[in-house]
Amino acid sequence: MDLSSENKTVLLEKGRDILGIANTPEDGVITFGLTINSKGKKESEKLVIDPELQMQLGWKEKAYGNIALRMQTGKTTIKPGEIFDVSIHLLNPDAENIDKLGILIKFDPEILKVTDWDKRNWITQGINIQDGFAHKTYPFDFHLRNDVNNHAGRIDYRMGSSRMKSFPSGELARIRFKAVSPAEETFISFDYTTTRHPPTTTITSMGRERLSPRQWQEDEFHRLSIQVKSR
Repeated sequence: MDLSSENKTVLLEKGRDILGIANTPEDGVITFGLTINSKGKKESEKLVIDPELQMQLGWKEKAYGNIALRMQTGKTTIKPGEIFDVSIHLLNPDAENIDKLGILIKFDPEILKVTDWDKRNWITQGINIQDGFAHKTYPFDFHLRNDVNNHAGRIDYRMGSSRMKSFPSGELARIRFKAVSPAEETFISFDYTTTRHPPTTTITSMGRERLSPRQWQEDEFHRLSIQVKSR
């Protein structure tokens, strides 16, 4: 690349000026983001470049990452009136950088209710899921939403980071449920929608979706099956 010319500032890629808007020569602004994340002498640095610049340069990036979410519980057969906990785990085996996380969970409110659990939480208003234990591992500085709607059967949890970080795999939140009525099978599911202004389950890096397609293709990632039996 050549950053200069005889009478103006340019950014040349194979002789083509890619600085600013292509059909506006006077425009001297280019969107550019750069993060160098050094983890130590033994590990290589990670270079992250703004997706708009990548598109202008014709660089290709895989559409999705290898990140997934999973719910786990110690008991899948519950009695009415019993309280049980569900853990939400982030799986990030390649230590990819992310800057925004949104989790939308659906459950049947006729069968299950969420109990408020907000010890040391960032957000404590209303009914919440618990994230206070995970602040050191997941130090989000944008605390956008931690809201449970027991009438609609919905959990909406959203956090962000002002700087992209390589968050590790681990437990990031816990949900405390109470079984309220019997059911042969009921599901607690991550929800996904393609509507224009969604609340949806998403993990992004500079606006690019990093959740693996397996999040929606494999039941072990997509949902958790629970039985509520009276006997």
